[in-house]
Amino acid sequence: HRLGLLPIKVNPVLFEYPPEDPVVTMIDSIPEADPTFNLVFRLNITCERDPSGRLQNETVYSRDLTWVPIGDQKEKFKGNPPKFVHDKIIIVKL
Repeated sequence: HRLGLLPIKVNPVLFEYPPEDPVVTMIDSIPEADPTFNLVFRLNITCERDPSGRLQNETVYSRDLTWVPIGDQKEKFKGNPPKFVHDKIIIVKL
């Protein structure tokens, strides 16, 4: 729910509007990502306790998301890849 609120630094002119209402489309199934109007980010982080019992990675930040280029995006955004406006935006705190 918070992911949709993260400001992304990317030129919006390089994208098109989706042809259908994505909310209606996603009720039945999750559609394939389309490089003309989607960006894909991957989150791979694990919260664990260290030997002293303290939590490691208990706070997940925007910097923990990695952009995954789809279609021709690697070439389209060469030299200026999509990223979040700030690296320290808290997504969730466990």
